[in-house]
Amino acid sequence: MAKHPTTRAPRLRSSLIGLIWLAAASAPALAQQTSSLRPPAPREDPSSPIVLTILTMVILVVATLFVTVFPSKRGHQD
Repeated sequence: MAKHPTTRAPRLRSSLIGLIWLAAASAPALAQQTSSLRPPAPREDPSSPIVLTILTMVILVVATLFVTVFPSKRGHQD
């Protein structure tokens, strides 16, 4: 018995889809092999000013203390 050409179509389509997925999955590995990337060299000293850091910390602590001092709006029936 001779097979119809239409019976090969689903197998061919499945194989083609598998090859496409294989090519898509191997693309990141191929991209990593091209060249090694290096981060740019810093131009300035990366440390931030100490005064600005301390001022930010003081503002956050004062804001936190200010909010915690407010009484709650809950009544005796809550």
